Amino acid sequence: MWDWITVLLYSVIGWSGYFCVYKQKRIKRKIKIYYVAMSFIWIPFAVFRYVGLYKNISIGGSDAPTYISYFQVCLTSTNHLYALHTEALFQIINKIVRLFTDDYHWLFILFYGFIFFAYVSFIQEFGIKHQNYIPIFMLIIPYIKSFSTIRTGLAIAAILIGIVSLSKRKILLCFFMMLSSIFIQRASLIYATFPVFYYLVIKEKITQKNAILFSIIGAFSGVIIQRVLIAGDFSFMSGGAYSKYILQSFHLKYWIDYLKIIAEQIVVLIMVFVNNARIKKFGENLEMEEKRHIKILQILCYYDCFLLPICATLNIWRGVDYFFLPRLLMLGLLITIYGKKVTYSSKRIYSIIVLIFIIMWYILRLSTFYDKSDVMPYLFSF
Repeated sequence: MWDWITVLLYSVIGWSGYFCVYKQKRIKRKIKIYYVAMSFIWIPFAVFRYVGLYKNISIGGSDAPTYISYFQVCLTSTNHLYALHTEALFQIINKIVRLFTDDYHWLFILFYGFIFFAYVSFIQEFGIKHQNYIPIFMLIIPYIKSFSTIRTGLAIAAILIGIVSLSKRKILLCFFMMLSSIFIQRASLIYATFPVFYYLVIKEKITQKNAILFSIIGAFSGVIIQRVLIAGDFSFMSGGAYSKYILQSFHLKYWIDYLKIIAEQIVVLIMVFVNNARIKKFGENLEMEEKRHIKILQILCYYDCFLLPICATLNIWRGVDYFFLPRLLMLGLLITIYGKKVTYSSKRIYSIIVLIFIIMWYILRLSTFYDKSDVMPYLFSF
């Protein structure tokens, strides 16, 4: 049920995130005071949402009740849906927390605290000090989606921390986080292999010119993998949602709906490819470390593009969210680059246009999943 009050509430939470990031990136303090303030807004907002029936409709996340019920019985039940079909690490985390409490809010504090930590760690590492951060408002979208897809939210967080570790050259931690993401959400496998792609690009085994070729290969690979998974006898395919997802990709309606989901992803990726020369020129005036961070963001976008046809063929609809944050930072960088060409008198108009675009994008993006994810209306329950 579409609820404008909830839409407004989500936007307020999103803008609080933008404000805190904007302020934090412009000061130098060991204690990240604005991130701390942001955590006191974002984490309770997710943890203490009401999950259940409200006026005969389910709210708080479509899969959240099942996650909660599994947590309650995870130490005793072996025939629960999630005991049979969820990944090992996710089950272990549930069982460890369940040893100490039966209140699922403590589990949610751990989950959403981890997700939030991953967000701010990635922004702190890869955000350029004087770039535009308005797109960070849109970070509320994958955060809201995690109300339902909690495992995916955790897996994305693990991969983001893994990429931060890669940037800091902490290879063992990077490997651990990437591996962890797979044992939280198996669909993360193709995104967890990013360090391999990164290494190949750095060693100039893959260039921007042949990235398109790799995307075409990716499309054919997706079709081959699709046929193999359907024809083969794989335990993770039997009885679960994955077989249903893959079979859906044979229908025309699926492709129409999927294009609606990935439309913004395609637009941003095209913008990154087209503006490669402008991005490179912009980096000439930056410090070496900032240049390296921009390069990593670009490589993330190239890999995101490479995986698009694979995700589409295998109906990995969650794929659009994995590198959502890197794309937001790249979009903010492009807004900054184009803003430098705008005259001083027109900068206010330029900012208003950007703001309108972001708000429209927010409403359109929210409209693609709010009903299936049961995230409206929002009720706070402490």
